[in-house]
Amino acid sequence: MDNTSGDFPCNKMDTRKQLPLTPSQQGFLFHSLKDKKRSNYHEHFTCIFSQHVDSAHFKWALETLFRKHECFRTDYNWEIDERPCQVVKTDVLPDIYVLDCEQEEIRFLLANDDIIIPVPQDDGIDAIIPQLLQADLKYPFSLKTIPVRAYLIQSTKESAFILSYHHIVMDGWSLSLFIKQLLQLYGAAVVSGVRDDSAIIPSSLKPLVDTLSARRHTFQHDYWAAYLREGTPTCIVPLSQYHTDTEAENNSYVNQTNHVEINLSPDVCQKIQTLCSDYRITPAVIFYVAWGILLQRWCYADDVLFGATISGRNIPIDGIEETLGLFINTLPLRLRDDGGFVE
Repeated sequence: MDNTSGDFPCNKMDTRKQLPLTPSQQGFLFHSLKDKKRSNYHEHFTCIFSQHVDSAHFKWALETLFRKHECFRTDYNWEIDERPCQVVKTDVLPDIYVLDCEQEEIRFLLANDDIIIPVPQDDGIDAIIPQLLQADLKYPFSLKTIPVRAYLIQSTKESAFILSYHHIVMDGWSLSLFIKQLLQLYGAAVVSGVRDDSAIIPSSLKPLVDTLSARRHTFQHDYWAAYLREGTPTCIVPLSQYHTDTEAENNSYVNQTNHVEINLSPDVCQKIQTLCSDYRITPAVIFYVAWGILLQRWCYADDVLFGATISGRNIPIDGIEETLGLFINTLPLRLRDDGGFVE
């Protein structure tokens, strides 16, 4: 199979394609190995259908996408070479669990353990989902096996789909593409009775890896060294660090987080639009600055650093907007109070 060389040498492996990790993947791998008991990058997507789903068609649609897109057939290894690699499998797919909640309890095997989830009477699928998510989180992905699991929960009147995956597999942009394609395949199969996957364009990881490997790393190093010179890290202790190892291992703090939503008034929105127009900036810049000012006051510092996530899809790769994988990158933003702010 193909093998990418250059700055990241990897050995060839029979029928597998072995590629270097992207910088973002290296970061995810580092933090996953450093905090093995925590599940900071264990992602869940949940979708509830208001009707019973045809499990045969749905499973076919899932398996089709797993075969089409390499990110769903990839595991990660840091012991077979000098540098960590990702290994694309040709004949291995993620596990798919079809669960019937019309019984008194749901039983299935996860990592060779017998998982039992009691089904509350007359509470529907909504009562089962939190239990299943909690059970899934107790089995962190090792990354040496494909870090993706899929669940289809069935009842007579409704169904639920849960995709469990490690963030190293794909970003939010890719997730939206995946869901769109999944519903497209499933809907067409149900309506026509024909399983046709010709409209789905396969995604390969190699173009991204090749492009990133060819970049001038010395130039990038010099640029960021100058940008960060004399800067000091802005330390904010993550919420998870306040919990004990036992709580982290059991993920008992996961549901203790809060979601805060603030609706901006039309007047504030208009002022933001006017400010953007006057200074030729985007709304994102305003919110970055607001966050930076908050950090300055919180940390009693005039010079703060924080990360800003970008899509990473400005790379000249054909079809990049429809490609599934991990393209995002987090860049450091530095905010210094030098007297030039307009408040």
